[in-house]
Amino acid sequence: MAIDPNAYHDRPTLQQLRYLVAVADHEHFGRAAASCFVSQPALSAQVRELEHRLGANLIERSARHVHVTEVGRQVVERARTMLREVDELGELARGELDGIVGPLHIGVIPTLSPYLLPRVVAVTHAQFADAEIQLSERITDELVSRLRKGTIDLALLATSVEEPDVVTEPIGVDPFFVALPRSHPLAGDRGPLTLDDLANTRMLLLSEGHCLRDQAEAVCFESSLPIADMQGTSLTTVVQMVAAGQGATLLPAVACAVEARPESGIVIRPLAPPAPHRTVVLAWRKRSPRAAHYHELARLLRPLLPGP
Repeated sequence: MAIDPNAYHDRPTLQQLRYLVAVADHEHFGRAAASCFVSQPALSAQVRELEHRLGANLIERSARHVHVTEVGRQVVERARTMLREVDELGELARGELDGIVGPLHIGVIPTLSPYLLPRVVAVTHAQFADAEIQLSERITDELVSRLRKGTIDLALLATSVEEPDVVTEPIGVDPFFVALPRSHPLAGDRGPLTLDDLANTRMLLLSEGHCLRDQAEAVCFESSLPIADMQGTSLTTVVQMVAAGQGATLLPAVACAVEARPESGIVIRPLAPPAPHRTVVLAWRKRSPRAAHYHELARLLRPLLPGP
């Protein structure tokens, strides 16, 4: 059968798709071009050529703004999948039989990052010496979105993920302690507290968007604990509010060594069984060719926390 040499002329190239995704991510042609290491005119010309080949307006341009059209958003999402699969095809072909080689993008939630990240990096480097670890800190929803898009390889989370394309491997359990100001009537006791003991104590929570806030809020609602109107943007801020006598908070065990130092102004108390907790997981895309290595990394990280 004869092959028409022009049959593929109107099909987009991978380079054009990469440029389009970069424009969508940066919402700016100059920044997109810099991220792709090309000149802005060259990138802009390729995006226009892509629009010509597809016969659709993908980008709305103005003097100050770049807006992706509705059809453009659909093309961008399909392009992300195609580019990710091409990249993973290369990883699969290389085999990486001896471990992870090259960039390894790890995302971590803010309520784990300051406390676990140094040990996670040390374990990862020890196992995969040729991995080029790159880190980002985001809330859970943003990390799961980046995982799906392929802009990160792994995510260290503290909640289950209901995504068919994402695998989660439990690392361990992170129980909650109660953090109290030193002046609190319960601060001088030594035994475990029950949630009923806190019935007259306002509970301070993180701001919206943190999975730890949702978990702590659920404990408060279930036990009818009063929730303070004030919110903190980080655990460190919440602990400082506790030290100032504004209430108490539920502090994950993994954060206690840092946030409950002797000079912190707070006292931590264990909760009587069954104590509330969160489960820390390592997450990655189901189809990743590095899945076997990620399972091994999850196993190596388990000693950092109590068992699931």
